[in-house]
Amino acid sequence: MNDPSTCDDGHRRLDPSDLPAGPPLHLERPGACARHLSPFLEPRRIERMSDVLGRRTRQLTALIEHVHDPHNLAACVRSCDAFGIQDLHIVPQAGARRVMVGRDVSRGADRWLTVHYHDSTDRAVDALHAAGYRVAATDLDDNAPPTSITELSIREPWCIAFGNEHDGISDTLRRRADLRVHIPMVGFVESLNISVAFAVAMSHLRLRRDAALGEAGDLDAAARTDLLDRWIFADVPRARAILEVVAERLGAAP
Repeated sequence: MNDPSTCDDGHRRLDPSDLPAGPPLHLERPGACARHLSPFLEPRRIERMSDVLGRRTRQLTALIEHVHDPHNLAACVRSCDAFGIQDLHIVPQAGARRVMVGRDVSRGADRWLTVHYHDSTDRAVDALHAAGYRVAATDLDDNAPPTSITELSIREPWCIAFGNEHDGISDTLRRRADLRVHIPMVGFVESLNISVAFAVAMSHLRLRRDAALGEAGDLDAAARTDLLDRWIFADVPRARAILEVVAERLGAAP
């Protein structure tokens, strides 16, 4: 499975990617940002980041298509972080480049994720397939009843795709998905709110993954180092200004 963080889709970057490379800080080198900024965080905070990184997975990911309500999107972001899903793919509504994440709901959880934005559903599915994922779209269409999400083979890399609050998944996603799935329900209701369905599905799959493969994450050392750089940069207040001061003290301003 390829690293989806390389998708050419303008995904959201939470790292100091526009900071200068070269001496004296060499911020282009893996681990350099963390090394220079770690003294400005409590050791237990960095330990917490390392523990979370150790449980992160890219075997599971999610795609959200044309969601209208930023609060629903923010709740999905929060669920991704809670269940250790590192990557989230988003296809905004037509005419809207991005749906802003509501910080009052996500509580800053978007800082910890790698969020990929795609211009169209076709491009999103193409990128996911290129990265080695099969796409399972949640769907309530009565024609050709979809597979229960409990029947997915958890040893395969999956992207679970969700449609919007009003219309569900698009015809394009229905056609391009490798299969359609539903969340089993035994009550009178026939559907769940997008954010609830998202949380239920990702929690279920994460628990099944851990039961089958163990609780440890699956990021390699390079990915963990890269994310720790990004996370520490995002977590340290005024990180950019601090790096400028550190560079000056080392004898050359960046």
